[in-house]
Amino acid sequence: MGWVVSIWLSHIISVYNHRMDRVQEWAATHQVSLRQLTGQNVTELDFTDDRLAICLRELHKPDQWRRIESLLGNRLLRVYDLRPANTVRLDGTTATPVYVQRDDHAQGLFHLLSLAARLLALGDYTARRALADQ
Repeated sequence: MGWVVSIWLSHIISVYNHRMDRVQEWAATHQVSLRQLTGQNVTELDFTDDRLAICLRELHKPDQWRRIESLLGNRLLRVYDLRPANTVRLDGTTATPVYVQRDDHAQGLFHLLSLAARLLALGDYTARRALADQ
């Protein structure tokens, strides 16, 4: 399930679309790249609606999610230095409404996107630390 979710997150981030019915086609067109990047024998059938729905159901399990939250977020803190008087922080985030028909899918999608945000923050931190070490 780990590679399926990771690749699905890549799909969401790259095409700005969380819908399950688009991932299989996207994976088929990016199959060579996905295989080279992951080292896995990725096929488009790994990303059917049914398989992705199973991932959402698994992510919806509250006990498992609490463990994931604890592992990923217990030391996560973002600090901004806004001391200079002429510094302003603007957040230009735009959002598209999300429509799901089942509560467990909505909860699973929330957890999936939360995980994506944390992975992006971790990547940002890692890159900044590597640059600082150079």
